[in-house]
Amino acid sequence: MTENENGVATDEATVAPPPESAAAPAPAPASAAEGPPAFTRRELRLGATGMGLGLVVGIVGSLLVASVAGGVGSLVAPSPMADAATACDVETNSWIDVGDEGRSISMKSEGEETEGAELSDIVCIFGELDTPDSVINRMDSTRALDGRQTATWDQFSASWGYHPDDGLDIVIEVVDK
Repeated sequence: MTENENGVATDEATVAPPPESAAAPAPAPASAAEGPPAFTRRELRLGATGMGLGLVVGIVGSLLVASVAGGVGSLVAPSPMADAATACDVETNSWIDVGDEGRSISMKSEGEETEGAELSDIVCIFGELDTPDSVINRMDSTRALDGRQTATWDQFSASWGYHPDDGLDIVIEVVDK
């Protein structure tokens, strides 16, 4: 039985420390992950600051653009011509053109020798502008010999011409009252 350093008896045998060798143990090899850091603290702070500023500028810029776009849209009076083109899904139709800041719409139908808008698109515009049947019937019965014809209804004035080779050429304008 032996006593430990506190004076308590134990059954364990005292183990002598290993003998010291003359040579110092070799240090453990450094792993590839260890070494100089990839970025200094200063570089990390600058990167984080730049990312934060970029995020703030992006959010503020997006909000600013959205508010300006909404504000500009509210300054422009609604356009029955543009609304009709949107409702009929013809904004990109090269034969139907909203002009004069939304105060006119020009339409050209196909003829025997030329291309143009489909009649269904033109009829859709007529419906959106509440074109009276009497005006549509006059357009439908126009001959090449009749020259340019005109009609008015509500807030609109229309003029049109027809030739079988070129089709129907229609301009509808908003009339100031």
